[in-house]
Amino acid sequence: ISTKQDQYTATQVLAEAYQQAANISWAVESSNKKLNYFFSSLLKDAISKDGAYLTSNSRGVLLLYDMKARSHSISSVFRKLHLMIFVIGIKKSMQLMKLEKLKKRLRPKSGLYGMALAILDDQHRWQTALEVKQGFLEISKKKQLPIYVETTNERIVKLYETIGFDTYHKMRHPYTS
Repeated sequence: ISTKQDQYTATQVLAEAYQQAANISWAVESSNKKLNYFFSSLLKDAISKDGAYLTSNSRGVLLLYDMKARSHSISSVFRKLHLMIFVIGIKKSMQLMKLEKLKKRLRPKSGLYGMALAILDDQHRWQTALEVKQGFLEISKKKQLPIYVETTNERIVKLYETIGFDTYHKMRHPYTS
């Protein structure tokens, strides 16, 4: 993702795909403005770590970057503060930080981290899914690193296992029902 238009499109795809996802809606209310800011922030973070991809048909997004990649900038700090105060809220931000700390303890320490995968549910979804799968396998092979993805959605776990991922840990999301 290299242009402003690609960033805008990717943000829209992410927001639409995750609009009803329990692992997002517990933290970010489903207003378009807040979801767009949330995903725009995640996207900018992934771009700074050289890990943001948009499918050729602009119907799928993959945020996949090296776990050891670091990105620190003043704009990143302000973006995260804005997220904590105005988008997520202080209480939920604290819960989110606790959850992230737990996941980091359980997560392998090196490899590629699949932060988000979004595919629009339309007539092109299988073509888009195939391109995403080929893309992340190509990235993994090129960088010679394994890929780790996380989800608390059992349906998505089954999808990942069907694609060929191994499960390294299972846990229920502590803030969703």
